[in-house]
Amino acid sequence: MEKRNWKADEMEMSINFYAARASFVFSGISLLGYCIGYYVQNNNLPFIPFLILCGQSIVFYSVKLAMTKRLANNQGDDRKDGNEE
Repeated sequence: MEKRNWKADEMEMSINFYAARASFVFSGISLLGYCIGYYVQNNNLPFIPFLILCGQSIVFYSVKLAMTKRLANNQGDDRKDGNEE
């Protein structure tokens, strides 16, 4: 089977980004709702769903911070070359 080499255009990348963001929000709200409901019924937090919710948030903010720093450094390098906007 032949491997296809193609890059997504801007519209496809935008759609994929929106879908990933929507699924992230849905899973976060679902886990938070489950943890709150479980806590109200049993007066105890469910460990694994709460751990997944915390891990999901940590990964999101870590990647966001790293990508922001990387992109800001790349933009600063471009300005040093005389490509100021």
